[in-house]
Amino acid sequence: MGTEAAFGRRSNRLGKLFQRGQALAEFALASLVLMALVLGIVDLSRAVYVRSMVASAAREAARVGSVDPGNAGAMLQAARERIVLIGIDPSDPDAYGVAVSWPDGEHVQVDVSCRFVPVTLMIAQLFDEGPAGVTLRARSIMRIEP
Repeated sequence: MGTEAAFGRRSNRLGKLFQRGQALAEFALASLVLMALVLGIVDLSRAVYVRSMVASAAREAARVGSVDPGNAGAMLQAARERIVLIGIDPSDPDAYGVAVSWPDGEHVQVDVSCRFVPVTLMIAQLFDEGPAGVTLRARSIMRIEP
């Protein structure tokens, strides 16, 4: 009876050690998935913010153009001031683009595009753009004030 009791206690201790190891392994796997999910949500939130700021830059430039339609430089400057708020270097010509046009004599149209580079490759692959990033675009059309 002595050996059976000792064997039972020993196997009970080993079982507890294996359970602790199993819990640690499960936590490691679950935390990787959770961390990827959190980073993906943060990246998606950043993309929504940048898209909102690009739309704001187009809207602000079109507003300036509706008041002073002959001053394309002021429209570009208004868009550039909003783009800087995102954290993009305005001297980099590949980082963003602004196009001003007058589709007819009554409206001004401003197109703004910006390159967004996600931190996680998961989000980049979701948009099928790869590690170079995603191009976010916005267009604003306003009537020229008389």
